[in-house]
Amino acid sequence: MTSGGPWLVGNDVVDLREPHNATVVDRPRFLARICDPDERARVHGAAQPVTALWALFAAKEAAYKIVAKLRPGTIFAHRAFQVAADQRSVAHEDLDLHLWVEADGDRVHAIASSHRERPEAVVVAVEASVDLGIAARCALTTLLAGRLGVDERALAVVRPPRPGSWDGFGPPSITCRGQPLDVDVSLSHDGRFVAAVAALSLV
Repeated sequence: MTSGGPWLVGNDVVDLREPHNATVVDRPRFLARICDPDERARVHGAAQPVTALWALFAAKEAAYKIVAKLRPGTIFAHRAFQVAADQRSVAHEDLDLHLWVEADGDRVHAIASSHRERPEAVVVAVEASVDLGIAARCALTTLLAGRLGVDERALAVVRPPRPGSWDGFGPPSITCRGQPLDVDVSLSHDGRFVAAVAALSLV
């Protein structure tokens, strides 16, 4: 497993109740784009194929967020990421990342980490009228304020410019009173849910 170097994290949340998400297994092209043959067999053999597919999808998305930090410019091809059958790790080329996948009838949340420790994470259900990006940032700053013992208003989520990225900006990072914090973070949102994860130990 990857363990040396900085502690990096990634996450992804999927709302299973979104109509487009609920019919995903009926789209074979999408399935083939996301999964290799072994993973497709797992999906088709699962008691809940929709949940199984989105668990794989979320795991790969979470892992990519780490790879993008380590190797900016990496093209995201879902099938280049292999999720272990026990969903405890996800591999990409020479990287082997730790993985946690939580699923219930409403959503799937995947957390990837370069270190063995499970990072701090939060998933929040929000109202339909809420700006999901803002809500995800608020979830993260609330989580960090409580853990770090600082005023939430002193924390801010920033995305420094990164030429060549899909939107011109790099992954999110966190500042306290304008100064960068040495805590890697990740955000995600989909449908009714926002999620945040931070490279902080649970203990």
